[in-house]
Amino acid sequence: MKKFNKKYPLVYGHLHVAVKSISLLIVILILQACSGGYVTSYKPLTKVETNDFCLTEKNKAVQPLTKSEQQVLEDEHRASDETTIALMLKKATYEIVSKAESTEECDRIFQQGTAMFNDRIQQIRNNFADKKSFKPAKDLQVFEVQKQITDFWREDQSARGSLVGLPETDPKKAGYWANRLATAHTIRTDSEATKYLRSLLDKYDWIDQKRFGKPVSAHAWILIQHADDHVDLQKEVLKRMEPYFKNGGVKPANYAYLWDRVAVNTGKKQRYGTQPIWECKNGQLELQPIENRSEVNKLRKALGMNSVESALAEMSQSVCGTN
Repeated sequence: MKKFNKKYPLVYGHLHVAVKSISLLIVILILQACSGGYVTSYKPLTKVETNDFCLTEKNKAVQPLTKSEQQVLEDEHRASDETTIALMLKKATYEIVSKAESTEECDRIFQQGTAMFNDRIQQIRNNFADKKSFKPAKDLQVFEVQKQITDFWREDQSARGSLVGLPETDPKKAGYWANRLATAHTIRTDSEATKYLRSLLDKYDWIDQKRFGKPVSAHAWILIQHADDHVDLQKEVLKRMEPYFKNGGVKPANYAYLWDRVAVNTGKKQRYGTQPIWECKNGQLELQPIENRSEVNKLRKALGMNSVESALAEMSQSVCGTN
């Protein structure tokens, strides 16, 4: 081929262009055939490895957290990471082992808890796997981003769905270990998604609706909403979203939610009343402080949002179970 190129440079050049054009046309035709929406092949981003903690003599190898380890785990200003996961699972392991009345009971809690977590998250994954999600972009690089964000979003929702469905807090019950595994998995999923979003900002200003489609743009917004340990990234994305907010490139309500999220995460008052205090009191949630409560519904209406009272009632019903 090198000899052919040297001898017939123009012929080779035209042939090379023609082959590339035909290949690109084939790819585009394949993508357009999926105009109803692309379904990604789901691949779990991560899994939590577990071991048998109940076989040591009276479990002497399982120790409580040291004072310094407990301080690390309770540090609200430190981003959750693999250290957080390791310490959290170590603490949970000790609580289970120390309170189990027998080796058999200890084994049962870990084995059943692991099975509960795996069954729960796989069920939710299956629900997402068959759903159509987005129309493939003709630009192959954009198409790859669409797939990656969709997979991250699916795992984000699967992780949180499993966590919400496994609320047990009693170390004597298998559901407690399942809850700890779900928490660990959610932390890890958030961490991986945040790293990916940060890498995208080197090439794209933001994941707007025009280039990436409305579903993918919304999924990217969900992922950045959950990057609370990285407020610097949330602030940068909010700044990049602003031009799209003004020209319709992102959903206005999504911009409002992120604006409030950044405000609350930096100790300021929210503007649009989207962020509650996640603690039920008499079956109701309360809102984080708002800049101007008397004007908030006007701001929300301008963005196509319902009233702050209606939104708060919906959140209270979902979180607190109120009617």
